[in-house]
Amino acid sequence: MLRDTLGRQVDLHPVTFDADGTGWQARASPDGTDCEYPAEGFTIGVIDGEQVPCLSPELQLAHHLGYEPRPHDFEDMRRLARRYGLRLPPPYGDSRSQVIQRQSAGSN
Repeated sequence: MLRDTLGRQVDLHPVTFDADGTGWQARASPDGTDCEYPAEGFTIGVIDGEQVPCLSPELQLAHHLGYEPRPHDFEDMRRLARRYGLRLPPPYGDSRSQVIQRQSAGSN
């Protein structure tokens, strides 16, 4: 985890890839097993104008399920859903499985 002086942070997770392009993070699943990142779940994002490989928003949301969310997880998932127009599943969404309206590009 990297954090700047303003408290903003980024989590970086080392992943190894198999011959099919599936990423594996050692012992990162809630039950202590290796965490799988399917090849089709990767995309290209942009950080400060630079293209970087990253997880798709959908896979990012899926990987925040299966454990008790921490307070910052709720805010992270709300922002992700708002930015990309995703449906928030329980425990992040309400009982109506609300869809957060996608924001216009350039706003967070």
